[in-house]
Amino acid sequence: MSSSSFSSSSATPPPPPSPTADMSNSARVLVWAGSTCTPAPGFTWDASHEAFTAGAAADHSQRRRLVALWERGVLTDVELVVPGDRIAAHRVVLAAASPFFHALFTSGMRESHEHAVELREMHAAALRELVTYMYSGQLRVSGDTILAILHTANQLEMLEVVELCCRQLMLELHVANCVDIFVCCEQLGSRTPCRLLEDAAMAMIATFLSDVVATDAFAQLPLAMLLRITARFEDPALQHVLLDAWVAHDPAARQPQVASLSPAIGCELQAKQAVAPRKTPMIFAVGGFNGPTALRSVECLDVRTGEWFAVASMHEKRSYSGTVVTPDNRLVVLGGACNLRYLRSVERFDPETNSWEELPPMRKTRSYLGAAYLDGGVFVVGGFNGMTHLASVERLDLATQRWDEMAPLHVGRSGLALVVAQGQLLAIGGYDGRRHLRSVERYDPARNEWTLLPLSMRSARNGPAALTLPHENAVLVFGGESRHGLRMSSTERLNLATGEWTEDYGAALVDCRSGHAALGFLDDAWLLCLGGSNKKDEYVSAVHRFDRLTKQWTLHSQMQAQRCGLNVVVAGVSEQAGCLKARANEMLGMDPEDADEARASSPSGSGSLARLSRRAPFY
Repeated sequence: MSSSSFSSSSATPPPPPSPTADMSNSARVLVWAGSTCTPAPGFTWDASHEAFTAGAAADHSQRRRLVALWERGVLTDVELVVPGDRIAAHRVVLAAASPFFHALFTSGMRESHEHAVELREMHAAALRELVTYMYSGQLRVSGDTILAILHTANQLEMLEVVELCCRQLMLELHVANCVDIFVCCEQLGSRTPCRLLEDAAMAMIATFLSDVVATDAFAQLPLAMLLRITARFEDPALQHVLLDAWVAHDPAARQPQVASLSPAIGCELQAKQAVAPRKTPMIFAVGGFNGPTALRSVECLDVRTGEWFAVASMHEKRSYSGTVVTPDNRLVVLGGACNLRYLRSVERFDPETNSWEELPPMRKTRSYLGAAYLDGGVFVVGGFNGMTHLASVERLDLATQRWDEMAPLHVGRSGLALVVAQGQLLAIGGYDGRRHLRSVERYDPARNEWTLLPLSMRSARNGPAALTLPHENAVLVFGGESRHGLRMSSTERLNLATGEWTEDYGAALVDCRSGHAALGFLDDAWLLCLGGSNKKDEYVSAVHRFDRLTKQWTLHSQMQAQRCGLNVVVAGVSEQAGCLKARANEMLGMDPEDADEARASSPSGSGSLARLSRRAPFY
């Protein structure tokens, strides 16, 4: 397995490969100091490289001599005995590198003076790799060994290795390995990196439950660990979905095990309670522009495969429109602009039928608006109509399909970011026709009233992206322009409890952006930044991902089109949705009617579509 150095080299790393490329034989290139991470099957972390590149050649030479003494067995004074292996080493080296060994050899217990020390609970190959790391400063990790190395490093209290492995696993988290990662981290206790990774793995399990229960890792779970996973679900129906799926992998052996837990559980499984099919969250990128005119096209990301694919296009070309998802998982797209034509029109997309329909138009034309769903209605806030930066606000009642005028903003603004936080709306930044804005307004739907927050953002921002972090009681605001043409990469965080704004240096974007979009995914374990334009006035197709553990933005995927002034939302899609059938037909090169016949003639009734939905996962 190929590998390369993991170091703090100042050299600029190569750009990541396309996520759809075959990376099975490529090296993983990792740069320690917050630069690009390119996942692949194996890597080497060279902990000595930082000291060496700083000019400490003597230290590097001493390390090489120490490795040579160890490899020849010179002056070794202890032997670590693990199942299937015996590892000779020097007590002082082990004690210096591992608090576990330091305590073992200095405690006065018999292991402190015996030549052979038995470590029956440790993984042999992982321990040998970690001992090699103690001497050489290089840690070789592959997909086959990383979980064992993480578990053994935790036993040895080598916290820097624990964090390194957790960071890498966070980058590689996907449907096929989330169960294994959860099981490993759940056993490691409360160390912060393990807890964050465990939470992300659990979010992956919950988000893609239908796919997870079909994996080998889920099928091989022991009952005790399965019950620890089911305990994370509050909905009893979902708990029984998990139990039922686990039993189905080996009914003869597992039905008695589950029935023995409680007679009631056994009876419920036999009754096979009807549970509504779960929908898979998909990310939709809507409209925008990348040249002289706006885009009609819409594309969708299947996070399970990392693949973007086209869905039905809108009736109107739109950039800087508003898009919301309603509880029935349909997209409502509002207003926007095409060239110098500003729009009132509204249309709705149903992923299940892969089709658009018109809804009643807004009262006013609006582009550069904010849009959000709240309390049964769709709100549109502010915007620009070609002459005025609007303070007006409208609400579409989805039940009656009637537009109502709501209380206006204190400050007319376009290019704002609009988020829902704590059951209220926050209108953030924008442009009022004279200046770029730092101010933020909060809307209380119970009182139909806007209030200016006492504390403004640290920087004026027109065209930023924003999202709410419910678990952290915070709002993040990314990028935007501080004045015309001056785009920013900085990120600010609003503490909803205190109302204070702080610079979030760790989440600064990879480059300066405006006209981009942001959203949280996997219970906000991942944050995504999509599209926009950069400081070179280039339109962007890249999608970058930030997670709380690595505290880095990494390239996730590339949209099919460059998009500035786009909208991005998440909606649930069933496996039989029309948008997925259209993708499958396109990939198969089939006429839709022929594809339906092939699908109907397959034993599962889904034909090649089921196979397409289980492609190799994207890292």
